[in-house]
Formats: sequence, C-alpha cells, structure tokens
Amino acid sequence: MGVLIDIQNVSKNFGGLNAVANVSFTVEERSIVGLIGSNGAGKTTLFNVISGVYHPSGGKILYKGEDITGCKTYTYSARGIARTFQNMKPLEGMSVLDNVISGAFYGRSRCKSIREARALALNILQFTGLYRQKDTLPSSLGTPYKKRLEVARALATKPEILLLDE
Repeated sequence: MGVLIDIQNVSKNFGGLNAVANVSFTVEERSIVGLIGSNGAGKTTLFNVISGVYHPSGGKILYKGEDITGCKTYTYSARGIARTFQNMKPLEGMSVLDNVISGAFYGRSRCKSIREARALALNILQFTGLYRQKDTLPSSLGTPYKKRLEVARALATKPEILLLDE
C-alpha cells in the first residue's frame, strides 16, 4: 500500500493566532485515521487547509506524491478527495436523492447521464441507510440523517480519501 496523503509541517495562522502549528502525518491507502483534539484545537482548520478552503501559512500537502498545497477547492473532488463539513449544508430545495445525484456528477464518478447518477445515488442511499428518506427534503431530517446525507453526497463523488468533520 502506498501513501495517499502526506501532511508535512502544516501551519495556519490568522493574524497573531497560530491555529495549526507544524502538523505532520501520513494516511496510507485503505486505512482509517482519526484526528482527535479538544474544541478549538484546530481540527476543522486543518481539514480546511487540507481541502483547500484555506491556504496554509507553512508546510506542504502531498496527495499521492503530488504537491497540492494551496490548490483551489474545486480541483480536489476530481483528484479523489471529498469531505463533509461540521456545519451541514444540504441543498435544501432538493430531495435527499437529488442531493446525492448532484454529487455523482463531480469527482471521480463523473456520471454521464441522470440515469447513471440516479443508479449510483440509490446504491449509496441504500448503503448509508437513507433509502427510505430518498424523496424527503433535507429540512425534514434530523441531525443524524443530515450527517448521513453529507456522507452520502461525498461518497457519490467516489473519493479515494474522505475527510469527515464531526
């Protein structure tokens, strides 16, 4: 197995506040890694740096050996990197199924038709336990189901690495 992501001495400063300081770790293919810390420790900030939401103040991020430090967020999905957010942001005017279908047109899945995207989305909804809610609007879901929806939409991109934020 090879290294999927290599975080090298990553830091993020906001003015005088050092939110993330010299963090280094690697994630190997087919592994599960947890990032644990107290509230305010910088976990979400680090995820935001890894996924391109913030540019790091220092350090490097390598994905499968390629330096992706500071790349635009929209390039990550096509590389095979997906994430969920601490604050859930479903597409409120669309059903659960349509939310997941929207993810199927991005990332590595790049479905070519609505039929293909729908088939993928239905399989993911089955896998995540959301199939019975497929026609429901996200506003009708409780927090646990909204979290599942975030995961389902991310899985629809067929990521090689999935960053799950709380």
